[in-house]
Amino acid sequence: MKGHSVRVPLHKIPNVAIGKVERRHITRIFFPSLYRKDESPSLPQAILEMLYNRCLRPAVAQTVGRDLSHWPVSYSAAMLQSRGSNGTLHVSSVDIASYALPSFARRLMELLDGHPAFQDAFFGHELRGTKSASHHNPGDELDRHMAMDEFLDCLDTRALNAHEWMIDVGLEIWHPGHVVQWLTSAHLNVLRVALPSATDEQLMAILSSKSQFKLDLSAQLQDLGGCRVTPGSRGKEDQVTYINVYTTDKSATYQLHRGVFRRRDASELLLSRIDKLIEDMASMGQIFLECGGSPEADGLEGCARLEVRVPLLKANQVLLDLTDQFVESATISFPRDIWW
Repeated sequence: MKGHSVRVPLHKIPNVAIGKVERRHITRIFFPSLYRKDESPSLPQAILEMLYNRCLRPAVAQTVGRDLSHWPVSYSAAMLQSRGSNGTLHVSSVDIASYALPSFARRLMELLDGHPAFQDAFFGHELRGTKSASHHNPGDELDRHMAMDEFLDCLDTRALNAHEWMIDVGLEIWHPGHVVQWLTSAHLNVLRVALPSATDEQLMAILSSKSQFKLDLSAQLQDLGGCRVTPGSRGKEDQVTYINVYTTDKSATYQLHRGVFRRRDASELLLSRIDKLIEDMASMGQIFLECGGSPEADGLEGCARLEVRVPLLKANQVLLDLTDQFVESATISFPRDIWW
């Protein structure tokens, strides 16, 4: 923001998704001038309307005018067209040719800068949900580079400021037919691997910090669990900004929407709602039985996964030397029928 500098986590800055590339790449516009401490980063309808009517559609008209007929005439028209009879939004998309994207982006930023609420806006690009798209041997340098090239294939790497891009590098520990869990007693050793330049004193300070270290128990068992770590200045030398330690068996219950595995509250125990709760618990129990396996189905395995977030330029230099001794001391595996 002009006049002073405030360090704010990116997800807390008001933003809106403006486009996507292929299936996984989401492009957002962030509006630091709209940031207010302790307020939601979501944009109100009036701001969205101004964004579309005064900036987005005019930018299309001035750079790819031949395609303007595909764009709704106004924000209100787009909302009316997208809303179903029950009020649900059915969002569609409009393509912009790749050759026109540079001129469109420049003109859009110029128009945004003409409105005080949108000044200093910037693009944010996010590729997520790509865990299985870049399998490689971490000990093979050529394999690492080939996987990285394939992962970045949808981007013009010549135009990237690679030091500004962050990437999560993950390594999974797999035991066929089993669910592998992290031992909570091994979290110090895990941090030693993720932050090799930090001293034990620094690592112990992270483990004792409520703001930097978040423990995630597995099935409420004190001996088993992962963690989420924001090392702050203690990760600066290794250029690590975030560490995520978890087990992929969570895929059986992980939901971004309010589904059967949502967080429950006490009101669901009331007589008017408890029948639905019992029904949901039966559904959850059936899924756990299926995860355990049967003669007809293999069931669900779980890998112990370690992720570190580093600058893109450092992606091929981390998590290269996990030893057998570390794996044996930091994890434990259960036959999947016993675990589930």
